[in-house]
Formats: sequence, C-alpha cells, structure tokens
Amino acid sequence: MANQFAFDFAASSDAFQELTEEQIRQKADEDLFKSNTKKVVERVRVLQQIQLDQDELKSKMLAEIYQVQKRYHDKYQPLYTRRHEIVSGTKDITEAEKEKAKEVTSGGEPGQNADEAAAGVPDFWVTVLSNSEIHDEMIKEYDIEALKALVNITYESVEEEGKLAGFKLNFHFKENEYFTNTVLTKTFHHEEDDTPIKNVGTEIQWKEGKDLTVKVTVKTQRHKNNKQVRKIKKTVPQESFFQFFKSKDAETAPEPKDEEDEDEEDEDDGIQSLIEADQDVGEIFRDKIIPNALDYFLDVAEGDEDDWANALGFGGDDDEDDEDGDHDDDDGAQGPNTTAPQEPAPECKQQ
Repeated sequence: MANQFAFDFAASSDAFQELTEEQIRQKADEDLFKSNTKKVVERVRVLQQIQLDQDELKSKMLAEIYQVQKRYHDKYQPLYTRRHEIVSGTKDITEAEKEKAKEVTSGGEPGQNADEAAAGVPDFWVTVLSNSEIHDEMIKEYDIEALKALVNITYESVEEEGKLAGFKLNFHFKENEYFTNTVLTKTFHHEEDDTPIKNVGTEIQWKEGKDLTVKVTVKTQRHKNNKQVRKIKKTVPQESFFQFFKSKDAETAPEPKDEEDEDEEDEDDGIQSLIEADQDVGEIFRDKIIPNALDYFLDVAEGDEDDWANALGFGGDDDEDDEDGDHDDDDGAQGPNTTAPQEPAPECKQQ
C-alpha cells in the first residue's frame, strides 16, 4: 500500500528546485490536509512536535560533545607543541625524556653514517603525507620539494555565537624557493550537523616561475596558406596538492550559462560536491594525520585508502592524455623531478 503521507516531488521536480525549505514544508502540509482526516492530521502534528523535541535534544548533545572535544584539544596542545619542538629541532630531547622513552622498544641501532649534526627529524611532515591516505590522489611528484619545507600542521576550531561552526587547518612552512607565505590556511565552515557550507583558503604568493598549480603548454600550429609553423604558449591549471588551498563557496560560484550546460554537468563536478570533498580531506588532516603523525611517519598507521578514495569519487585508471589534436609540451612550471623520501623508517613499537 502506498504511503498516504508521501509527497510526490519527482512528478514536478523542476518546479520545486527553486522553492525554499519553508515553501516545501508548506506544500507538504497542504498535501497532508487534503489526504487525511482531522484526527490523523492531529496525530501527525503531535509527531512533528516530538521530532522538534528530539532535534532540540540532539542540538544540546552536539554542544556538549563539542565542549568535551574542546577541553581535550586544549590538553593535547602541550604535547603537539613538544612534538613540533623535537621534529623541527628548535629544542632537543632531554635526559628525562630519553629515560622515559626506554620503555619504547627500538627496532635496532642507528645507521653508522647518520648525520649527527642534523637537527630534529628531517623530512618528517613530507614523509607523513607521503604515507597517508591523501598521497596518491593529491600529492604529485613535483609537489615533494615544496612539501619538504613543511614544518608543522595544526588545527583550531571555528566558533560562532559560542557554537562550533567549523575548523581551520594551518600548514606552517620554513623559507623555501616556491612561495613567500610562512603559513597556508584552510578554513571550513559548516552547519551544526557538519553539513559543509564553504571553505576559505590562503592565496599563495608564488615566486616567479614556481607556481605548482599551473603548467605552460606549447601548441604547434601550421598556417593553412603559407604553411608557416608557430608555437603558442598557454598557462593552464594542473593537479597539485596546493590546489587544496583554493576557496570554494556555493553561493559565489558562477551559474551555468544555460539549461543545456546545467543538464550536462556531472553531479560529482558540482561545487557542493567539491566543498564536501574538501571537508572530507580536512577531516582526515584533523582527525587522523595531525594526532597520529608519528604512526604515518613510521608507516604503521591503519589506512583505508580505497574507502577514502571511493568516497570522494576517485579511482579508476589515470588519464593524462591530451584530448585535443594539437601537440602539447609542458614547459617549466612544474617542480623538480623528485620523489618522496625512500629510506625505510626505523621499526618502532609503542607500549
């Protein structure tokens, strides 16, 4: 038996695309009155009030959970600060720390050719990212040298009127040959139920010829009449980890040019899908990579790369071939042809 309360949105989906949530609720109320007796309507009204009471309890629960998370986040900060000091080499380990660390079993003796003069833990964060879920889909070979300048990743909550409204990631860099920024940020704004609204990233101040988010293509064209050949250079976007810092906002996104463009647009390519995908990545940084950085550095973190990639719509064979008939050459905008650090990390088991 069909649900007599059901509202057939599909039959007139085009008409409802422009309706507000309040208008949709009003239309559903009209349908309810038309299809049911007064007694049934009264019962449904009571059920609606129960739902409102449930929503109010949920809101209070989320607020209490946030306060607990905030309290423990504050307790984590001294540990994160000490980790940064050791990794960056700003403050070396103490004798007391070395004594306490004896409880952690070692995988062996240091290499005989180890550089005792090296400060901190070299290439810590680039190794963390190279061993993480984001590596295959976000980090390109030409990003590696720039990421070697990454010295810390932190996060903080974003509040509005005392309520959790998002979070902010901070990527701290030492001086490098690619950009002048010392901190790149990405701020995620969401509803109380974590539904993403928008995200705002830092505008990267690239040094001349070092922008990793673009490449220069060279197209060869032959004149139809005199057969002369000319080369046309064009700067086009390319995949890069640093594309992550581009801001995305559904309210300010350009509208499709016409209905045909809108019909042809793939659902996964919509701005809201991109905002949600960015937040998924942001949550991986916040909930997994930052608190478990050492596990990623040692490559012992529990990974779910396939599930993560599928959730964001990735997967399948890479297609890097150009679709047009002109001959394209990449010219100079990519970073050095380097790879992630390959030395195996020392085995370490924490008790």
